[in-house]
Amino acid sequence: MVAPACLLGIDWGTSNRRAYVIGAEGACLRKHEDALGALAAQGHFAEALQALRHQLDLDALVPVVMSGMVGSAQGWQEVAYLDSSVPLARLPETLVPVSGAPGCFIVPGYCYREHGSIDVMRGEES
Repeated sequence: MVAPACLLGIDWGTSNRRAYVIGAEGACLRKHEDALGALAAQGHFAEALQALRHQLDLDALVPVVMSGMVGSAQGWQEVAYLDSSVPLARLPETLVPVSGAPGCFIVPGYCYREHGSIDVMRGEES
């Protein structure tokens, strides 16, 4: 018997998309990688997600948490960076619901500012 999926995690980068089906105990049940990154999706993120769910045989009620370029200005929905002073333990509180996509969330990236310089991390670097 295959464990039921409890979460679909997606690192949706510029040129690649990596998906992880997570079970109730936190184990990765399946992995998927393709070249349907933000550029290839060409603004059709909802349709691309629906096709991925179908390919992975996942019910539409399985929550989705996405990181990477999907949260950029060229992504599905722009999500502001968090200041690096926000502890990682608070990251679950900062998930941003995707407008028009119930059960889908984008993880904000982090922004580090020091002495006038800025460094950012959106997801694919982690």
